[in-house]
Amino acid sequence: MGSKRSVPPRHHSLSYDEIMFAALFAVLVVVCTGLMVVSWLAIKESESDSVLETSHEARGTFKITSGATYNPNLQDKLSEDFKILAFDLQQMIDEIFQSSNLKSEYKNSKVLQFENGSVIVIFELFFAQWVSNENVKEELIQGIEANKSSQLVTFHIDLNSIDITASSENFPTVSSATTSDKLTTSRPLTTPGNDSVECLPGSMPCADALNCIAVDLFCDGELNCPDGSDEDNKTCATACDGRFLLTESSGSFQAAYYPKLSTSSVVCRWIIRVNNGLSIKLSFDSFNTYYTDVLNIYEGVGSNKILRASLCETNPGTIRIFSNQVTATFLIESDENDYIGFNATYTAFNSSELNNYEKINCNFEDGFCFWVQDLNDDNEWERVQGSTYPPFTGPDVDHTFGNASGFYISTPTGPGGRKERVGLLSLPLDPTVEPVCLSF
Repeated sequence: MGSKRSVPPRHHSLSYDEIMFAALFAVLVVVCTGLMVVSWLAIKESESDSVLETSHEARGTFKITSGATYNPNLQDKLSEDFKILAFDLQQMIDEIFQSSNLKSEYKNSKVLQFENGSVIVIFELFFAQWVSNENVKEELIQGIEANKSSQLVTFHIDLNSIDITASSENFPTVSSATTSDKLTTSRPLTTPGNDSVECLPGSMPCADALNCIAVDLFCDGELNCPDGSDEDNKTCATACDGRFLLTESSGSFQAAYYPKLSTSSVVCRWIIRVNNGLSIKLSFDSFNTYYTDVLNIYEGVGSNKILRASLCETNPGTIRIFSNQVTATFLIESDENDYIGFNATYTAFNSSELNNYEKINCNFEDGFCFWVQDLNDDNEWERVQGSTYPPFTGPDVDHTFGNASGFYISTPTGPGGRKERVGLLSLPLDPTVEPVCLSF
């Protein structure tokens, strides 16, 4: 009887070609998966870009002629006055556009700042997709004319003052530069899809990159750019103390340290603005500037400002400006080794509360008190301490203290005998029933 022997099964080993095929297949699967992921991400990014490209921001301005009164607190975004007025105006703008032909595209608004001139409002509008500035302006005007907001019962808007421009995220960087009191930008402005705006010599672009104004109009206390960027606090901050617009009822400004700028001369400019009807008193905690450095004090702002004092070297005492706006410019031409500088404070006061005696009485220890230099005369009165120069052209001491420590005023001294008219004016005096004597 024959026996059977079991035979072990034979294992088939993969050939080289089979291994290569399997590896290529795996790589192909990984590559396809990667391409699918990349394509999906690209589609999502494209959709996101599409949404961003269709969104639109616009910046606008208009003037409120009644229903709101400008006050310096409106410069402070944290003040109650700013928050209340901004809330009411944003509600007005929202109500107008939410009932307009752009209600599907309109998202919201934001009040950026207020400026003096009745009340000038600078604001931004946000839309879900691009709309033309002309269309936005037209809808805003129509909404105001149709009284499509309950706030229009309170506010009256000057329709001719409405302006809409493309929004710009960046303001021009402006720094003081030359002895002629000019300002320059450190970089050009650009608009999306356009080259840098080219302005004529002597002019500079506004932040909207759509308008150019003269360099002299930047930081002069008056709005000239439609978007208000020529008076922006960051744009106009001085190299002396980093400040520009001073709107509190009291405050300070200074040039105590030599500004670290590369230019051979520097002009620092401050605008002081207090409530209408008030005047401004300037006092100097220290003032002993180098003879080449001059502080000019002007009554008012802009091109119509009036030079009231030009100060250098010695402390002028107290200066009173009978206006609610003052421009102060400090021209620095000394080098760092000679520089001294100054510290000044200001306070608002009401000159209408003064009586006749207070308006007239003065020993000139405290500046010129309430007397004002006549702008229509030939020369200016001088405030003097000690003897006049050249010798024998005036007293050696003042009569208040009888020594060289006191101050008095004198007509200009110097060689020559030219006849000049030198005037000093008082504030308007209240009529009196009894005769009044004026003594010197």
